[in-house]
Amino acid sequence: MYIFTPQQHCLAGLASGVWRRRGAAKHNGLSFSEETVTEWLLLELALRFPGNVKIVPFTKKKEGLY
Repeated sequence: MYIFTPQQHCLAGLASGVWRRRGAAKHNGLSFSEETVTEWLLLELALRFPGNVKIVPFTKKKEGLY
């Protein structure tokens, strides 16, 4: 049996939250785009692991270079 680390447990919970929010958005005729999901996940990681996660924002142009 594998035991999740706190970080893995957090990521699994965030993934579940994304699917719930996508479903809720669809049910309400709203979008929950990739960019929204990414921004929400990065914010949650920053809030849940302050000082332990370094987030480097990319512009769309910069992201296209990688």
